[in-house]
Amino acid sequence: MLAVQITVTALGSAGPASAATPNRLGATAHGAMPHEAHRRPGSPAEARAQRLRAVSVTMAARPRTVDARRLRQATAQQARAAGMVSAVLWKQHRLYRAVRLQHPQAARRLHHAGLRWRSSGHCANRHRHSCTSLSAVRLGTLWGLVNLKRRSGCPVVMTGGTEVGHARGAHSHGQGYKIDIEHNKCVDRFIRNRRMGRVRGDGARLFYERRPQGYTVYANEPSHWDIMFL
Repeated sequence: MLAVQITVTALGSAGPASAATPNRLGATAHGAMPHEAHRRPGSPAEARAQRLRAVSVTMAARPRTVDARRLRQATAQQARAAGMVSAVLWKQHRLYRAVRLQHPQAARRLHHAGLRWRSSGHCANRHRHSCTSLSAVRLGTLWGLVNLKRRSGCPVVMTGGTEVGHARGAHSHGQGYKIDIEHNKCVDRFIRNRRMGRVRGDGARLFYERRPQGYTVYANEPSHWDIMFL
């Protein structure tokens, strides 16, 4: 009887010890790894592990975010240099083509589109003949000029805007419908491929272009192109 009790006691004490003995893979009999046995859900150790995993994911994603931002910036710079206009800006021009701009606003748009302008007086005062001003120019007129550069691929230099000294009329410079640009071989070739029209009273040959974005009339004057955007 005494021998039976000793045997039962020995078996009872050996059971739990064998259950906690790791196998060759390092796991206990319950299947948990030794270093995970104390990381119960909601415990401080588990919270620290989750924070470490979150930091690792953030650090891994950060380079891709920076690369994407740099790519967008580079694309925008290339678009401005080429005179391209985004779809959003194009929609704004279609909806608000009759809006009048102040000279600083218009000058910024031309600069971003890669266009230049020249003034014999080195000024932008609308009330002086020697200045080149964009004050009160129509947004549709400015867009037509930007679009001309984009479609032609030519350098475009503006020499006349809304300043005094131009002929008057409902669709004149002063009313914000006309822009003067310098002659150059590229621009001349592009415009002369438009539909040729009559000779104006002052001897300027007219060329016409009708597109969904609007109607354009080019007048070939001796020192510049006089362009009306309708």
